[in-house]
Amino acid sequence: PTAPPTRYARLVAAIRALRAKATRSSAFGYFGAVDAGDWFSGTVFTRLGPRADIGAVPELQLFHEAGYTAITLGNHDFDAGDGALASMLRQARDLGLNIPVVVSNIKPAGSVLEPLYNSAPFTNANARTVRLAPYKVEVAPAQDGSQVKICYVGLFGPDASLCSPQKTTSFVGYMAERGAKDEPAFFAHVTGVVRDLKDRERCDVLVAMLHGGRENMEDVNLALQLPEINVIFAGHTHETYYHPVVHKSVLLLNDVTPT
Repeated sequence: PTAPPTRYARLVAAIRALRAKATRSSAFGYFGAVDAGDWFSGTVFTRLGPRADIGAVPELQLFHEAGYTAITLGNHDFDAGDGALASMLRQARDLGLNIPVVVSNIKPAGSVLEPLYNSAPFTNANARTVRLAPYKVEVAPAQDGSQVKICYVGLFGPDASLCSPQKTTSFVGYMAERGAKDEPAFFAHVTGVVRDLKDRERCDVLVAMLHGGRENMEDVNLALQLPEINVIFAGHTHETYYHPVVHKSVLLLNDVTPT
């Protein structure tokens, strides 16, 4: 969330109100809340989460209390280092929080985050935990008795890797040995993920949480290359799309925060 701590309570209240409204009035009573990364750093809470002796992870507790459907990672989530991020996620798990962290292009091998990663996707049945997974699938019942399958992917954009050289965790789309972005590899990987989900999971709606944005055209290029995605929630570039942006029928949203 981009909101300062004084607005966390209002953010939770707004999400709960929207969820209640959607449940009453939408065609299939479904509401999803997501975060596109950079939820850590920039507030007084930053000093609390990485400390194992505190027993509190405020940002992650916010996601739990608000009932977020899924979150992903951004470069600022590594500001205190990979170890601090892993410590926060372990604390959240030990506190019994439910936070699906979806990162579809992470390279977990050799990272301190590897013990928290599981290649099995989140589903309605197994999402009640804290771990990292490549995607999430939710099934929502429609009023006519049918079901709608909604799939979520989380993407750590190439520019996000370029902006967080202090981390040791690697992502597809960045050549660490050269300190350079590899956008062709990123888009090729995402293409494989998305088309696999469409074929194997038979997703009716595909939602991408992208830590990237308009400044480097990562969200626009993703929409242009993969019209199979229905909605892209972007972050990273500190822009706000005050009105929905559509490219090739893909809806783009960026830094949407209730005020």
